[in-house]
Amino acid sequence: MQTSISKLEQAADQLHLTMHSTTNNTSSFEEIKREIQVLKGLFLGRSQFPSIPQTPPKIPSWQLEKAEVHSI
Repeated sequence: MQTSISKLEQAADQLHLTMHSTTNNTSSFEEIKREIQVLKGLFLGRSQFPSIPQTPPKIPSWQLEKAEVHSI
C-alpha cells in the first residue's frame, strides 16, 4: 500500500511539472494533491478503526442440543 501511495505522489509530481510547463493550471494540481492526502489518511489512519476483539468463538444457545428429559 505504501508503494502505491508513493507512486501516486510521483505521478502527481510529474503531472505538476507537465502542467506547469504547459499552462498555469495549478488549481487542478492542488485538487489532485488534496485527493492524494485524503487517500493517505484513509489507507494509513488505523486509529479510526476499532481493534479486533480477542474473544473466543462461541456456539449460540439456540444451536446447542437440548438435553431431553424422559419421565417414566
